[in-house]
This record gives sequence, C-alpha cells and structure tokens, in this order.
Amino acid sequence: MLKQADSLFKATSIKFLASLLLTVILSLSYFTQAKGESMMDWSSSLEKSLDNEARRLSEILDEIGLIGKILEDSAIRVDPKAPQEELLKSITIEIKRTRVPGFCAYNLAEEAFSLLKLLSARIALLERDKGKSRDANLQRKLDSLKEIINYAEPNVRETVEQMMPWSSMDGKKIAEAIAARAAAKKN
Repeated sequence: MLKQADSLFKATSIKFLASLLLTVILSLSYFTQAKGESMMDWSSSLEKSLDNEARRLSEILDEIGLIGKILEDSAIRVDPKAPQEELLKSITIEIKRTRVPGFCAYNLAEEAFSLLKLLSARIALLERDKGKSRDANLQRKLDSLKEIINYAEPNVRETVEQMMPWSSMDGKKIAEAIAARAAAKKN
C-alpha cells in the first residue's frame, strides 16, 4: 500500500506540472481571445477545446496530488510488522478510509489519460491544418503542451496501473487486488 501511495504521481511533480500547465492554459486562452475569431471557425473551436482540455487536466493533476497525500497518510498508519490480527484490522480500516478517494484517483487518472490523448490529437490537427501560417505564439503554446504531455503521460499511465485496486469501491475487491499484487511481488 505504501509503494502505491509513494508512486501515486510524485506530489511535488504534480504541483509543478499543474502550475506549468495552468500558465500555458492562460497564455493559450489569451492568444485565442486576442485573435477575435468566430467560434464557428474550426480552428478556433480546436483551440478552445485545447484550452478546456488543458485546464481540466490541470485540475485533475491537482486533485490527484491531494488524494495522493491522503493515501500516503493512510499507508503510514499501517505497520507491516504488526501482528497478523492487528495488521489485518489496520488494513481493513485503511481500505474503508481510502475506498472513495482511491476510486476517485483511479477514475481521475483514467480521465487524465483520455485528456492527454485528446490534447495530442488536437495539437496534431492544429499543426497540420495551420502549417507554416501558424502564429509563433500559438506554436510556442503547442510546443509547451507537447512537453507537458510527454512528461505527464508515463506518470498518468503509472498512476492508473498503481490505482487499479481502487477501480472498484468494493472493499473486499480492493483488499484482494492489493494482496494479489503483494503476492506477485514476493515471487
């Protein structure tokens, strides 16, 4: 459980990534508004969608970071060296405490992964459609977003994998998944 919490998105990295993403979003938002194009224009719609998806990704990363702290605190409360009966009791208590936050973190990580794919697709489309006529400011924003995506994708993928036991809110299934993972690591 401690390793799952520790690998849940390196909390300091998330804060940095979220603030960097927010900076890019604000810049992209300003750029899109400054152009004064109609939202009926396909490119403007793409840029607006890109802005919305990047903003949502930033919100998700912030929330996953907060949930990560909850899971870290929970993992600290479980003493793996405690007698078997006491260990099982503390694991049961912690699963009850983390069931909802863990379920949220798993589903938020899934959403973040989908957003990363959508952002990548929209960036590729914007770059293809605008070609060399693309504004330098927009290109800088797209490049910044691509860097963030390249950094975030493996972390989000790892978070989804690590949070798999919480893909259900059933406490018994969570305990079984954690036990199976622990047994697999022993072999």
